[in-house]
Amino acid sequence: MPDLIAGGLRIHYAAAPVSPRRPAIVFLHGAAANHTIWLGQMKALRGRAWVVLPDLPGHGRSQEIPGVTVDEYADVMIPFLEALIADLPAAAAASARGSRNVIVLAGHSMGGGIALLIADRRPDLLSGLVLVGTGAKLGVSAEILQGLETAPNETQALIARSQFTPGADPSLILRTIRDLAGTPARRTLADFRACNTFDVRDRIAQIAVPALVLCGSEDRMTPPRYSAYLAERMPHATLRIVDGVGHAIMIEAAETVSGVIAEFVASFR
Repeated sequence: MPDLIAGGLRIHYAAAPVSPRRPAIVFLHGAAANHTIWLGQMKALRGRAWVVLPDLPGHGRSQEIPGVTVDEYADVMIPFLEALIADLPAAAAASARGSRNVIVLAGHSMGGGIALLIADRRPDLLSGLVLVGTGAKLGVSAEILQGLETAPNETQALIARSQFTPGADPSLILRTIRDLAGTPARRTLADFRACNTFDVRDRIAQIAVPALVLCGSEDRMTPPRYSAYLAERMPHATLRIVDGVGHAIMIEAAETVSGVIAEFVASFR
């Protein structure tokens, strides 16, 4: 798994083998998480796309940065995408020669907020967006923010459990608890504070990149109305609600989500 220097920062990422004449799809994880939340999609989409899973700054094995906003994450990930495109193997870029917009950018929750900002600022880099369990505004309850300050371990575990439905496989919940526990408490708090101040409701109507908006019907963290709001106001967005799953839709319904994304990505061949 390589590292890439972008905007002066070292970004760690995992990547599947290049698929000739297939698009690149970059998956951004959400608050307090890391690239491993998307491993199910990497496995399922192998051969259909060049799948790239970065760790956001301060997460996983990527370089730490000071306290951050969603805008600042976007500021870092734009150079990452530019560097990725510059290094894109010729076989993967063959169908898009003469154009830089060869990437489908996917994001979950806070990662979806980052993707929206990138699409607004640099649509020339993107051929499509996949917005998973996210919204144009990502408010966080005062109880969660206070809990992350006073009882971070217990609150991180509560956040992990809240991402799944009661009937979810317990092993998936435990894995998510471990993943979130691996993120420093100060970074988790910074992420959720960043989410709480994120609001691009006045900008999404101008984001014309083709978008797939995905949400679980039982999502308690970013309820389906958040996704419906995006789909109704973005000019080229399609909404898909997956029944019976929660916020961690890409983990709890990995096969379904991967299949829907594969259909969307196929339109960019």
